[in-house]
Amino acid sequence: MNEAHKPAAAVQRTFPPGAESNDSFLRVLGIRKDFGEGGQRRNVLSGVDFSIQRGSFVSLLGASGCGKSTLLQIIAGLQQADGGAVELDGQRIEAPPFQMLYLFQQYTKSIFPWRSVRGNIAFGMESRKKWSRREIRQRCDELIRLVGLEGYGDYYPRQLSGGMQQRVAIARALACEPDVLLMDEPFSAVDAMTRSSLQDLVLQLWSSLGLTIIFVTHDVAEAVYLSDRIIVLRKSPHNVALDMRIELPYPRDHLLTPEMPAFLQYRHQLFQEIHKAEAAR
Repeated sequence: MNEAHKPAAAVQRTFPPGAESNDSFLRVLGIRKDFGEGGQRRNVLSGVDFSIQRGSFVSLLGASGCGKSTLLQIIAGLQQADGGAVELDGQRIEAPPFQMLYLFQQYTKSIFPWRSVRGNIAFGMESRKKWSRREIRQRCDELIRLVGLEGYGDYYPRQLSGGMQQRVAIARALACEPDVLLMDEPFSAVDAMTRSSLQDLVLQLWSSLGLTIIFVTHDVAEAVYLSDRIIVLRKSPHNVALDMRIELPYPRDHLLTPEMPAFLQYRHQLFQEIHKAEAAR
């Protein structure tokens, strides 16, 4: 499959998503998390607070070790916080909610090597028993087309490139029709051209499906390119250092968007904030 650059031309949003809505769809309330026991106990998150509007694309950015992935797992209900709470649409998250799906960084370990592309995508739908076999197959074929894997439905992961395997993981996450997609550095293991193609795919899906996305990355340029909002976490204290709105127009393009003066200004300010937080440790 050709993983060459494709501009995110299908993205129709021309304003920051969520700007038309004032609701706090997802609320992170004073999250605290510690690891270890006794004298070895260390704090990794301390009083993290923010709210996210429905339909937003929010990146969590910061240096390695600042707690980004831990926070994402707490939001997903995969880890319990030691203090604070997370609420989704007014309901406290105490276990993984059906309307939220987590896309792991190690996609090769999250898809099943013994299942075909279609079988992997069908897995979540089969476990929920909401759809008939015919509906599952139709839905799988729709998602295969949506993520650009036409003709590969009967292939197995070992027969696919890394970028194609990540498309399978994305399609499987979307199969159960989530409201929120949580993505933990999903493109860190692929080459630069594949990464660009997958970024544009995610923007297209975000726009066309009306998703709310929380995206963890340590790549400043990636965060600015994708997001309408960036939350920077710092190591000391382990909480929010900066909450920045990204007011770049959609659709975004890998050739034109990074050359915009505003893009460069956002990138510069974010680098400064991350380096300042590191220097203060």
